[in-house]
Amino acid sequence: MVQKTDDSAVSLAVDIRLGKNNWDRIFEQARDGTYRWGDVLGAVALVDQPTPDPIKVVHACHDYIRAGDASRIPELRELLHRYGDKSLAEDYLNCGRFELEKIGREWAEIHGYNVGTGMSGSHRVEWGSNR
Repeated sequence: MVQKTDDSAVSLAVDIRLGKNNWDRIFEQARDGTYRWGDVLGAVALVDQPTPDPIKVVHACHDYIRAGDASRIPELRELLHRYGDKSLAEDYLNCGRFELEKIGREWAEIHGYNVGTGMSGSHRVEWGSNR
């Protein structure tokens, strides 16, 4: 029995898994407004194969942080652990959203980094700056 879903992230993930769409097209369509970044990031978190370009995932995380939508923070955690690096962890730490700071600290601890305070961290993205 096939069930229909209203969750756009699940629909995108199914299209990727079935080969009806590809990551490059989905990222492009998110940039032009066809898809919402939250739905794209939700789909990326759901699909293990095929994998998108990690650089595009990082850019999508940045765009999502700038949008300031908290609904996909669990997915942002997953994406940092799967696709992120020290730079993305710094972005989470310094974006101005407490939940992402915690996630960045968690990632840093797992990877053997110390997190300090001050003004020397990343300032590439700010939570909600594109609202």
